[in-house]
Amino acid sequence: MDKEIKSILRQVPLLSEVDPQVIEALAQVAVEHYFTPGQVVIQEDAIGHAMYLIVEGSVQVTKGDGEELIVLATRGPGDLIGEMGLFESSPRFATIQALNTTRLLAFSEDDLRSVWTQQPMLLYRVVSMLSHRLREADMQMIADLTETNQELMRAYKELQEAQEALVEKELLERELDMARRLQQSILPDEFPDIPGLHIAAMSQPARQVGGDFYDVIPLGTGRVGLVMADVSDKGMPAALFMAL
Repeated sequence: MDKEIKSILRQVPLLSEVDPQVIEALAQVAVEHYFTPGQVVIQEDAIGHAMYLIVEGSVQVTKGDGEELIVLATRGPGDLIGEMGLFESSPRFATIQALNTTRLLAFSEDDLRSVWTQQPMLLYRVVSMLSHRLREADMQMIADLTETNQELMRAYKELQEAQEALVEKELLERELDMARRLQQSILPDEFPDIPGLHIAAMSQPARQVGGDFYDVIPLGTGRVGLVMADVSDKGMPAALFMAL
């Protein structure tokens, strides 16, 4: 088993140039773990000071839970996880779960300290990797914030356009209401009292305004003029032509 672990460690880019005795030391202190799909490797807010090397399978790094769950990263063979616990005593920042059957090698803080005294360059590489990941996280956060800002700007623009359309619609409705009342004022609401005749009329436009027109005009000597007109089409064009 030690021979297999040494072979695995030699293939890790982080350990590609370390001394053979460091590989030997790491192989002796490595503790093998297996995780089933969905099983938690590291729990957010838990205290831990171990670092893990993924040998087989993959894990997902997440922050929060439920509707506030954020997927931070996916790690696979050759990746290290839990390295932050080696440099700070704070609770774990994120949760790490196995996505499939996953094989890990665990290294405790005390074991790694003894290895780092033999090979300081290994510590330098771990810190460099950590710095790179933090930079990636910062860049991703900036990208996410930029995208969110663009979405907010688009939403704000759409809201402005919708508000302008609503104001325009309300203005048009007021103008149409004025036109309707003006049109009603053009149509007579009282008719001449002519013996033997009962005269009544009403206009009900299909839209706010229409092209109907009527009038009753006394012509004298027992005669009366009846006017009934309907301008073709509906709406404002017909109403304007009717007014003419």
